[in-house]
This record gives sequence, C-alpha cells and structure tokens, in this order.
Amino acid sequence: MQIPVLIEPNAGNGFLAKTGEPLPLRAEGTTRAEALKNIEKLIAKRQSERSGTESAELESADHPWLAMAGMYDPDDPEIIAWKLEVENYRAARDAEPDE
Repeated sequence: MQIPVLIEPNAGNGFLAKTGEPLPLRAEGTTRAEALKNIEKLIAKRQSERSGTESAELESADHPWLAMAGMYDPDDPEIIAWKLEVENYRAARDAEPDE
C-alpha cells in the first residue's frame, strides 16, 4: 500500500513530512530522507497497533431530484438539438478572447 507523503522545508530547520486523512501523521528530520524514514516508522507503529480503515455502507436519503434522473430519452430529437445548442454555445464562449 502506498500513502502520499508531503515533504516540505520546516520553518525552523530540516524537513517536515505529513500525511493526510484518514492517517494524519507528522514527522521531522534534518534531511528529506530522514523525515520520510521517520514518518514511515510512525506508519509502521500505527499498523502494529492494529489501526486500519474500513468502508461503511450508508443508506442514501431520497434526494428530491432523484425521481427526475433519467426521465428524458437521450434519443429524443429535442434533447439531441438542445445538447447540440449547449455544445455550440460552449464552443463560442471558449473561442472568445479573454478580457
């Protein structure tokens, strides 16, 4: 498993390595390599504590617009014409010079 680690210069000296949620950890080091090594040690410690992530399935509340989803036939000539007009409008706006 790979976890993204941000390594940046520390305000005082050396480097600070940080991970994000769901595993927010911070470690310092005099070099980038040392900061990375120190955060790897923290990650290993958390794993040894049997910490981990799981996924939870939540039942979705009915959104009021959900009943309308997919109500238009994508092959309807009026829908096709409307989509074409939207595309043409977007292309025209993209072609306008920036002010």
